[in-house]
Amino acid sequence: MMQVSSEEIIIRPFKREDINDLITGGFPFNKLALKYPWKYKALQLINLIPKTERIVAYHSSEKKTIGFLTLVKCSPHIYSIQYVFVNSRYRMMGVATKLLTNTISIVKIKGGRKVFADVTESNEASRKLFKKLGFKTLSIAVEAYGSIKSYSKEAKNFSSTRSVSLRSNKKILFDIYRSCVSSDWIDFFEITIKNFHKGYIYHFHRLVQFICRKYFINDNEDSFAIVYKCPFLNKALIELYSIADPKTVKHMLQDIFTLMSRKGVETIIIIFFGSARAHKYEICSTLKEMGFNTFLIQIVGRDC
Repeated sequence: MMQVSSEEIIIRPFKREDINDLITGGFPFNKLALKYPWKYKALQLINLIPKTERIVAYHSSEKKTIGFLTLVKCSPHIYSIQYVFVNSRYRMMGVATKLLTNTISIVKIKGGRKVFADVTESNEASRKLFKKLGFKTLSIAVEAYGSIKSYSKEAKNFSSTRSVSLRSNKKILFDIYRSCVSSDWIDFFEITIKNFHKGYIYHFHRLVQFICRKYFINDNEDSFAIVYKCPFLNKALIELYSIADPKTVKHMLQDIFTLMSRKGVETIIIIFFGSARAHKYEICSTLKEMGFNTFLIQIVGRDC
């Protein structure tokens, strides 16, 4: 097996010339993580998208970029690590460890107090690495994406789901929210009744405060959704918090899909937070049956 010495690995800021090495090395994520369009940069300048740094691991002997991640400033003292990647030829050699430990040091230098990341639950190696570096699980969520083109735009009586005002329903929604996340989550993200309604996605896109954001609740008042719909685009994002059974969740989603379809939405991204781990596996199966690409993620975090 090829060995890599720690001295050979240089952690440095990303450069445009790194792109080819990363792509040919099997970079699996959206290529926009490597090539920011000018619109993205403009939104960062006016603070509608958090500031992002791209950091790479460079092999000095082979003169090749073999690792990558992005560091997102979500708030003055909370940072997120995303898109962690190491070329498969150099895995299990300490490259990811050095990349992550150096990034955590950067967070400290910048005055950050906390850092978190999303890890696919099926990626055992990544989960073990983050745990080794002191991260603990804050929550397990379901992520899914897919098309809702098949949902009818025709009139329908929505007997189980209704749109609600945040102001008059804040306490009910907050009670559901607290039942779906851990006390560690509440403490880590400093959640209160005054800010929970911004949702998890707010950590990555300040733009959502200007997007059409609606709140839906079911008749049993055991599930609610935050729906983000950007004007002029055919995409929407749903954050769903529920302590209900999967069948109830499915009905609520079907109602929301139909409403969104009327507004021209074709593609949906879903982030589901629930009270029971078993329910999350059932929700995964339900969403797959509905035609969505679905996976479980662990959201992990640590103090710096």
